[in-house]
Amino acid sequence: MSHPSTPRTNRELKLGLSLLLLLLLVASSLTLAQTKSSTKPEDSLLFREGEILLSKGETEKALWRFKRLMIDYPNSPLINEARFRMGVCYTQLKRPKDGIRVLTELLPTFLAPPRMIQVFTLMGDNYLELKDPFNALIWYGKGLLVQGQSNDELKRKVVSIVDAFDTEETLSRVETLYRGAYAGGYAKFRLAQMAKRRGDLALLKKMVAELEKEYPGMSYLSQAR
Repeated sequence: MSHPSTPRTNRELKLGLSLLLLLLLVASSLTLAQTKSSTKPEDSLLFREGEILLSKGETEKALWRFKRLMIDYPNSPLINEARFRMGVCYTQLKRPKDGIRVLTELLPTFLAPPRMIQVFTLMGDNYLELKDPFNALIWYGKGLLVQGQSNDELKRKVVSIVDAFDTEETLSRVETLYRGAYAGGYAKFRLAQMAKRRGDLALLKKMVAELEKEYPGMSYLSQAR
């Protein structure tokens, strides 16, 4: 004898199973999406590993991470940040030619002023490592032209280089090559100091007047008189 409620019970059972299956599918999809969102892409992991190693002073290992990121993920949004850090690594490892090569690749890209200062400073440091102070002065000078940024460190680097020149011939060359720039002004100041020490007051007066006209506001002007 059949029960009238049996067809209805079967329909309810099928509906319940369908709803349960749908809920399981939704839950599975959500779990998969959460897993994907919580897993960082491989390029991000390499970049983070490189940063940690660099902060610990393990420069060679850090360099390998950044280099691998650039080779394996050439379209990564982190590519220029990795390139910059490779430049830092090469500079720290005293590999100036590699440093200059990598940093030069950054120059055509859009660089925010703080990063521009960092790149120009590293370029100058690498040329200095190559015993090429004149090119180092060019890059430090570029950094000094970036507006709205602290430049005390760059000025100290320029002063250190120019102070190492001890002949009037070399200082005159610097003053001519970098006329109008900080390096040129400081070289002229050194020449004025030399004129003062040997008692050439006429030349000293002439140079001080030129310094005040060409480089107004330079902090060292008062020392030249």
